[in-house]
Amino acid sequence: MMAPEFGASEPVDWRWLEAGWGVTGFPSDYIDFMSRYGAGEIEDSLSIVPPNIPGDPGGGGMFYNTEIANGLVGSESFSVLAWGVTIVGDILCWKVGHSDPDQWPVIVWKRDDFTSPWLEFDCGLSGFLVGMFLREYATCPIGDSTVWGCPAPKFLSNAYIRRCEEEGIDPWTGEPDPYAGRSIDGYS
Repeated sequence: MMAPEFGASEPVDWRWLEAGWGVTGFPSDYIDFMSRYGAGEIEDSLSIVPPNIPGDPGGGGMFYNTEIANGLVGSESFSVLAWGVTIVGDILCWKVGHSDPDQWPVIVWKRDDFTSPWLEFDCGLSGFLVGMFLREYATCPIGDSTVWGCPAPKFLSNAYIRRCEEEGIDPWTGEPDPYAGRSIDGYS
């Protein structure tokens, strides 16, 4: 459903990552996703975060978002591992606990749902994304509906986005970007 033409294989040392997180593995569809697409964005709305380990000095990615998500779990009796975020601050995770990572359900912290912010889905990353693209859930499970019902979503890897920005091109439109390479205050 999602063309990999702008993807870039993400080199990952999975054994190092497993040791860093203290898990027996990672879901096979996430491993496949990283080898085919890499970390990046779907429709400039939903980001698949790069894998990294706790304490990674590079910050961001899986480590940063997992820290936030586990802080939001509060008194709940489960732990999570983040694999994605949305433009509006939702965090997409796996509910870690089963010895087989392919059995970890997707759990979403929906930022704008104050009554029941954790939504659980009995599927993996790929199944969740396909469910989003095909509107297979009763309601949109994330706070931004850009990818909801998007049967041919566009994915751009972080590597592709960086390359476009360095060339002064808006990665989503392919048009020249007069702000590319400039700092927020307009000075390089």
